[in-house]
Amino acid sequence: MLYLTILLLLPALASCKVDPELHMPTPEMIRYMGYQAEEHWVTTPDGYILGMHRIPAGKSGIRTSGPKPVVFLQHGLTDSSATWVMNMPNNSLGFMMADAGFDVWLGNVRGNTYSTNHTSLSPKDAKFWEFTFDEFAAIDLPTMVNFVLKQTGVKTISYFGHSQGTLIAFIEFSKNQELAAKINMYGAMAPVARITHIEGLIKGLNLIEPQLEKLLAVLGIHDFAPSNWFVRELAALLCPLEQAVVCRNIMFLLCGYDLSNLDEERVPIYIAHTPAGTSVRNMLHWAQLLRDGQLQRYDFGSPDENLKHYNSTTPPTYDITGLNIPTALIAGGNDFLADPRDVAWLEGQLNPKIIVENIFYDDYNHLDFVWGNDAYERVYKTAIALAKKYSGV
Repeated sequence: MLYLTILLLLPALASCKVDPELHMPTPEMIRYMGYQAEEHWVTTPDGYILGMHRIPAGKSGIRTSGPKPVVFLQHGLTDSSATWVMNMPNNSLGFMMADAGFDVWLGNVRGNTYSTNHTSLSPKDAKFWEFTFDEFAAIDLPTMVNFVLKQTGVKTISYFGHSQGTLIAFIEFSKNQELAAKINMYGAMAPVARITHIEGLIKGLNLIEPQLEKLLAVLGIHDFAPSNWFVRELAALLCPLEQAVVCRNIMFLLCGYDLSNLDEERVPIYIAHTPAGTSVRNMLHWAQLLRDGQLQRYDFGSPDENLKHYNSTTPPTYDITGLNIPTALIAGGNDFLADPRDVAWLEGQLNPKIIVENIFYDDYNHLDFVWGNDAYERVYKTAIALAKKYSGV
């Protein structure tokens, strides 16, 4: 019915002025705003080819000789590198970090828009999609960080994550001390670990999780919410609608109901690039965290299957108490995914000595940290100052 409605609307909306950014991949979006952009490909030990994007200099285009301080930005759940450059340069963390003198790298985990290649598997193969944030943390994150270090020649980098980008950091930086030693500071925006108070789509998935993966496998469905031509055209068609109600409702499902802090004119661009895809298994893994009330590895659904993978009938839990990096917690009170009660639990797991900033905005929802109209004043100034301090700038 939705497809038919859009087809009927096409003639009436043919004259709509469409923002070219709707159809641009991240590097083109960066160049469109007057910055240099690079695209890099890095292969994980298990064969996934991850797309990484780089803003090597500020808008002036001047590239200094020798290593610059490096900042790594990691997107959240069903998101991509585009999230850091979807607002105007004066309110996008990627651009602002570049203008502040940083060599900016934007990561993409396996299975999203920019990371659907593999040395031997096709996205049409079910096996390609057999991953969750377990693999993002243990394999993708170290692979990307080490690639950035090799490319730039620096010894340490500053890391900022949003949502799932914080989850994988808490997991891996806590247990992989060799990797943690390469991070000079960690900014956790909308920090996520335990999700016992989550609302929205993932809570709904939890109700049907036990049989959902098997059912979707029978139907041949293994990827979740990939960004595609239909989403981009939907965003373009909505450009003359002042309230962009459909766009808003899509984002409500994952993030919360108050989008008043977003730029109305940029909403079609957000929708055109988000969601950027992940695996069904990853979404179900998130639902399992809610079901079992703890931060744990993926549950394969039976004691026998878990035993094959973990030598245990139940999935092992993650211990994040070993985190030993200067850490900034930046959270909101109106966040579906990073509920304040869960953030308080997370804070209690960490050594108080490593928390260098603890910022809380009662009115912020999950998206405000990356797209909020006032994020520059409330979040990004602090982020830039911390990165400068711990990079020795």
